[in-house]
Amino acid sequence: MTTNPCKTALVIDDEVAIRTLLASVLTKRGFQAFTAANGKEALDLVRALRGRVDLVVSDVQMPDGDGIWLVSALRLEYPEIMCILMSAFDPPEAVRDTPFLPKPFPLSDLLQLVSQVMEDAALR
Repeated sequence: MTTNPCKTALVIDDEVAIRTLLASVLTKRGFQAFTAANGKEALDLVRALRGRVDLVVSDVQMPDGDGIWLVSALRLEYPEIMCILMSAFDPPEAVRDTPFLPKPFPLSDLLQLVSQVMEDAALR
């Protein structure tokens, strides 16, 4: 997978070990990766970065702004940001059109979905 090194990713999960691991994997694939512990923190960070985020990878269930709330907010303010949701539970109906990874997943599945999502974004 070839990733443009100027791409920015934001990983959101309330479990520090998961967000750290995923951010590390994305960094090794050429992304500048940021992390947040919940949707509210993530949206504040996206706003601080003035929307200069290419990819968001977020857990669905978190306190203080879950992934569904975050994706909805991002679609309103920054529709160009690509989003991937992940959860140990089935994806909610409200976000069935958002790429989804069921937890637990192999890192190769994440990288494959990231590649696909970024390719789709480039075709827009």
